[in-house]
Amino acid sequence: MKRIIVLLCLLLIGALAVLLIGKKTNSITLFEGSAVQSAQNDKMFMVSFRIENSGKPDRLIRTSSPSAHHVSIMNLGQDGAALVIPQDGAGILAMAGAHIMLMTNPDTFAEGAFLPLNLTFENAGHVRSPA
Repeated sequence: MKRIIVLLCLLLIGALAVLLIGKKTNSITLFEGSAVQSAQNDKMFMVSFRIENSGKPDRLIRTSSPSAHHVSIMNLGQDGAALVIPQDGAGILAMAGAHIMLMTNPDTFAEGAFLPLNLTFENAGHVRSPA
């Protein structure tokens, strides 16, 4: 009887290990961050990124920066629709499409300086990156 209980416990531990090891975590990675000052408004910076998602589909839901007094997600032509990063795929925030817009004092940054950004995704949570 003890052998059966020990065997059942070992099987349960093995099953739990397989479930935990096989569970895929959601991971967002940001690459090639770039901030470009607007030609029409020297307080406005447009930010672009290449975003890679190694998990299930995710949505960019919020952005912030300690260096800006206003940050917004611009999804042109989509009437405020969320920016979706596909499962095991990539997305691009680009100047001519969806991007992040920062409003800040241009005198705060020298050319080539980094703007710190915090991006919040629905599943992956907070991701920090300079642009």
